[in-house]
Amino acid sequence: MAERYENAPILEAVIELRVASADGAPLADVNRVRIPDDNLYPEVRDRFMVQGAFQISDEAVTTTADRNHIGYEYKSKDGKQVVYSTVQGFVYSLSAPYDCWGRFVDEGWRLWLRYREHAKPDRVTRIAVRYINRIEVPKPQIELKDYLRTYPELSPDLPQALAGFFMQTLVPLPAYGAFVNITSALQKQNPESISVILDLDCFRETPELMVSSHDFDEEARRVLVSLRSAKNAVFEACITDEVRRLIR
Repeated sequence: MAERYENAPILEAVIELRVASADGAPLADVNRVRIPDDNLYPEVRDRFMVQGAFQISDEAVTTTADRNHIGYEYKSKDGKQVVYSTVQGFVYSLSAPYDCWGRFVDEGWRLWLRYREHAKPDRVTRIAVRYINRIEVPKPQIELKDYLRTYPELSPDLPQALAGFFMQTLVPLPAYGAFVNITSALQKQNPESISVILDLDCFRETPELMVSSHDFDEEARRVLVSLRSAKNAVFEACITDEVRRLIR
């Protein structure tokens, strides 16, 4: 069982279920993803996708842009919970403070059921669990190796100091039938401290997971739990004992 940290550095937790119609394309009717009003999520905004293109000719370079309505964003009264209901899928996001997995996933699943009822997708093609962590280090400068176990290695011919840092790595997780996108970075909050960002996006591709199957709910919930376990394992693999000391 993963260790429960008293000062867990979770900034945001996210559940995503990406959906498709029978032919594997995004849902065609954006009106189907409009979820009826929920008193817990009174703020509603339209969601758009902007796609651009450019063409080069002998005379000039021309650009075009299309703005497509793809769904809706629902936000709770305190702004800490957000639901994205689009033709591409369903996303539930919870910002700090984060309580526990049980309450988080139960609310996400309740909202997913409402999305499913109205959007009527044929299949779920991808399931993801993402946690964005910010580890506050009360020092003006740090050695990355003291806090992260995966970090960039500088050439010995360069000065051994970093003024900034951003790294993204995709790692297969065969034990979980999944992948994880690991994004890490440094943020300078003030002259006396540094924040270490550790963003873990665990996902599984599920192109054959049909919503109409008799065991869909059981299978989708099982995948979510598995991805949460994967996230916990990756988090422990990425941090050092110094980080554990800071967040216990």
